[in-house]
Formats: sequence, structure tokens, C-alpha cells
Amino acid sequence: MTVGRQASSAVTSAGSAMASLPRITVVTPVLNGAAHIAETLESVLRQDYPELEYIVADGGSTDGTLDIIRRYETRDDFPQRISLVISGPDRGMYDAIARGFEHASGDIYCYLNADDLFECGGLRSVGEYFMQHPETQVIYHEDIVQVDGWKFPNVRQPGNVDTVDLLKGHILFQDGVFWRRSVFEAVGGMRRDLKLAGDFDLWLRLSSRASFVRRSGHVSCFRMHPGQLSSRMDRYQREMEQSIADFLATVSIGKRASWTLQSLFRNTYRKLARKWGSERLFFPIDFRNLPPPTATVPPGTEEIARSPIDGKPAERLLFTAPDTRFGERELNHIYLDERHGIAITHPHIAADRLDALYQKHYSSPPMELKLPETTSPYRQFDGKRFWEKLLFRLPVGILSRILFPGAGSDNTLQELITVLERSNVDTATPLRFLDVGCFEGHLLDQIRSNTGWKPSGLEPNKLAADTAKGKGHQVWCGHAEDAGALIPREQKFDVIHLGQSIEHVDDPVGVLVHLKRLLAPRGVLVVSTPNLDSREIDWFGPTWAHWHPPYHRHVFSGKGLHALAQKAGFLPLHLQTFSNPYWTCMSLAQNRLGLGGSVSHAVHFDRRTTREARRINFWKKIIWDRLDKGDYCLFVMKDAAAGDSRHV
Repeated sequence: MTVGRQASSAVTSAGSAMASLPRITVVTPVLNGAAHIAETLESVLRQDYPELEYIVADGGSTDGTLDIIRRYETRDDFPQRISLVISGPDRGMYDAIARGFEHASGDIYCYLNADDLFECGGLRSVGEYFMQHPETQVIYHEDIVQVDGWKFPNVRQPGNVDTVDLLKGHILFQDGVFWRRSVFEAVGGMRRDLKLAGDFDLWLRLSSRASFVRRSGHVSCFRMHPGQLSSRMDRYQREMEQSIADFLATVSIGKRASWTLQSLFRNTYRKLARKWGSERLFFPIDFRNLPPPTATVPPGTEEIARSPIDGKPAERLLFTAPDTRFGERELNHIYLDERHGIAITHPHIAADRLDALYQKHYSSPPMELKLPETTSPYRQFDGKRFWEKLLFRLPVGILSRILFPGAGSDNTLQELITVLERSNVDTATPLRFLDVGCFEGHLLDQIRSNTGWKPSGLEPNKLAADTAKGKGHQVWCGHAEDAGALIPREQKFDVIHLGQSIEHVDDPVGVLVHLKRLLAPRGVLVVSTPNLDSREIDWFGPTWAHWHPPYHRHVFSGKGLHALAQKAGFLPLHLQTFSNPYWTCMSLAQNRLGLGGSVSHAVHFDRRTTREARRINFWKKIIWDRLDKGDYCLFVMKDAAAGDSRHV
């Protein structure tokens, strides 16, 4: 066996907060892993965690694995360095891991297999958690599954996993488990004789000494590929059974009886919890539709998806999708900023490339559905409750026409007038109106025909802007971020409307700050945007029409809109949600196709889809719009410097 050592990375100027972070030791065992080891190494070495010790234990590879490791050992273009390389024959994976920990100096331990990945920023979140919770001994996470470039949240991990769960055969996601060195040494370390279930054996013994804490969010990714050890579940199961038998031989009959009673109670409780409750925005891997269709992975996905409010990392992945509106095959990862309630499309896409896609697709969208060529993730996703399914079968045609006669038409202007009046804006006066993202001027046409307002527009798509100008409207061509430079400073507006546009920008806070300078002294800004609180997301999951990557960069909940307003210096005045059956038609069609197909906003739907959408929309207006769970929000705010008034 040979041992090579590099000085681990240290940050001496990070301040006292950095000095208090615990040292984390990561061990990667590997044997003939040349096909995957480079990406695993990079996922660790790009972590922005100053107190990292990284040990790689190679069991005598003959396929060039060690050469790859040595090249990374000498690289200095990552924030971190490999601390130690161990090379030589071992008795299996857990013997290799144990050897790594024999050389460890960290306070926190974990191991990452040679075909798995850490999410960028994952170790920092773990270190900060242990720093803030000194009493915690073991933490575990849910994880991400990567299949052919697509990423999916893995199946649910229950909270408060303990000895009772493990004795029933519950398996944690190994790549997301971290524990303190002290408890590891207290249980005697890693069991070296096991070949597959050494992780389970360790969790079982740790559970006898420490409580396990499930942290929210994702810090790691498990890659599925042929031939990996985790595919040998029959052998894994046999080792689990042996581990359980060995463990029970060390405890009293009374303790076993206590665990049995706890197990009976817990089974009942969790069955009821699964039946009556479900966590929103959780879309686990769709095993029925694997493998996913061929798609390309853009550069930058390994970086951090950050909150538009405070720049901190988004906590967890929601799902992966290509462009389901126009059929482009490049993948987008949708993450969730849980703290503010904002979904984020990742990675960043260059503005000029996004503009080119708008030019290509928005002015001449496909008129027909694009059918999936192969398996299609989340096809027929169904999150409706039993009573909702019954409700949507009821005939409501006549009643719908009586109560909501214009439900199927474009009600943008009427909805806008409604929220302005509820915000104490006098809509009978000649309001100076700016429609940001006016596209071809449809709303400007309605305003000119039906009100005494003075409408203008701003539109980044030159083809669409030229169309609006051709109708006689005053339209500036440019992005919302450039409004201050494009529109004369003396030009002020009583109402600035961002109609389905704030979700398209990478820096929504900056956009609002720029637009605020164009508001008249008592002016208001109205944001119309898809609603992350929509009940329709629960029904259709990743096939909801308003996700619309890569064009929608952010999708906001009501909480997210309030955070956005506060950050940009606005006071909220009124929030109201609405729904339109056309968008439900799109969701229904996408749901039948899955993420392998696409549905543009120019498709004419068949009668079956239209009838179903109208029934759903009727009940949305009766129930969910009134609960702020409609498909899109209208959110009115004013400059906070203008003083307080009635606000939500």
C-alpha cells in the first residue's frame, strides 16, 4: 500500500465564523472506477467549504483510475485539494472506507462512493448545520437520482428514522448521511467484513447511541448506471438480515419488545399520514417512465442555483425538464428556494441566447402537439384527491355559462381593473400606463379600445415590438432591466404592469428597482405572474403548463412576491389569484404527453380536453381562486417611500 498526502485547503482570511466550522472528512472508496471517478472528484473539489479533508482510497485499480486520481491530486484550479490518496489491495469497499477513516482528522465524517456526487454548496450547508446544532450527532437527507443527465428527487425519507425503522429494513440514502467522529468511534467504527450492507450496519449501530435528524434539502446525487453494487439487492438484503441478527444478539428481550410495540404504533401513524397528508412540491422519481428520453445537459448545471432574494443556495431540486413549450431538448433543473417560496430554473442561460430562442419560437409557435418519441417522465402524473376527481366529473356547463360567461376569453384587462380598484386606484381617470413585456400589443389594443388610459409598452422581442408599433402604439424595444435607460427620465407612469414577464428575468429585484424610478408619485406597479401556490401544481406536478423552462426563470408563491416587494423597496397593496381554462388545457395535454412531449401556447385543443378544462376551471373559480390557489397572481404594490396605506 502506498500513501500520498497533500496539504488540505485552508482559508485563513474567512473570519471567526469560518474558524468555528467543523472539519469534515470525506472518504471516497474506488476500485476500477475510471468511467465515473473524475466527476465524483470534481463534485467534492468544487465545494466552497474551507474545513474539508478529502481522502481517496483506491483498492488497486487496473483501469487507469489511479492515474485520474493523481492528475486531480496535483490540480490547483478547484477551491479544494485532495488531502490523501491511499492505494493498495483491500478486502472490499468497507475495508477501504475504514482505512480512510483511520487517517481522518475531521470532526464530521461521511463517505461518497466513486460514482456519486455532492451538490454544489452541499458541504457548507452540512457544516453550518452541525456548527449551529452542537447536540446533533447524525443527520441524513433525501437525495437526487441522476439518470442519463436527468435529475429526479429520490423517494421520500421519513422524519425521525431510528432503530425501530432500521430493524424493519429501512434504508437511508448513504451519500446524504453525516455523523460526528465521536459517535462513530463509540460504536466501533466501520464493519470491514461486509461487502454490500456495511452502510446499513453502521446506521443500525449508530442509532443505538444517537438520534438521527433529517435535514430538508438535497446535498448529494446518486447516479444510476448498469453494474453498480446497489443493483445487487438480494445480496444486500441477506447482509442486512445478518447485521440485524448480530445487533439483536447484543440487546435485552425487554428492549426488543419495546421496539416491537413502537413499530406497531408507527406503522399505523405513518399509514394515516400518507393517506391524509402530502408535502407540496415533491415530485419523486418516475420509475414507470425510465429511462428518460435523450436530452442534452448544458454547461453550468454543476453550479449553485441561487435565490433571487438573498443569493443563498436553493435548498432542493424539484425536477428536470426540457423545453415543454417548443420542444428544444436541452435540460433545465428546477430548484426550490424554500425560505422564500420561489422556484428557480437552472442553469443560467446567456441573455443573447435566450433572446434568440424568443425570436425563434414566440412569434411563430408550433400549432400542433409534439408527441414523445420514447418513455416520457411524469406522464399521467395525478395528484388529485379522491373528492376532487369526483368534483371534476360533475356536469357544470350551463351553470358555468351563467356564473362565468367570459371564463374562456382573455380577461386580462378586467382582472387588471379589478385589482387596481381594490388597491384604491381610480381607473376612471386617464392613467398613464406602461405594459412591460407587451409582446405584440394585445393588452395595449384592449386598453385603447375600452378605457381612457394612455398606454405604452416595452418589449425585448424585436419582431413582437415592431408588430405592436405597427398598430400605432408607443413601444420601446428592450429588456425590463434597461427600462431606465430606454425610457426618458421625465416620462412617469401611474400604472406599470409586468404582465407575465417578471418570471422571465434573472434579476427580478433589480428590474423592480429600475422600474420604480418610472412611477409617478402615487403610481402603482402590478405584477401578473404564475402562482407557485396554485392547486393545479398539486394535480399536474411537473406537467403544469406554467413551469415553462427555460423561459420562466422564477415562479413565485405569494410569500415569494412579498419577499420580492420588500427587497425592492415596495409596499404590497393587494394580491389576488385567477385562472383561465386555456392554461388548464395546456396542463391536461402536457400531462398526457409527459415531459418528453411539448405543448405550445398556439395549440387548438380537442373538445374532450376543452370540456375537461372548463369543468376544472369552474371549480377553481368557485374554490381555489378564492383561497389564493388560482393559476396566476396579480400583485399590486407601491413605492415604500411614498408612505403606508392599506396593504395585504
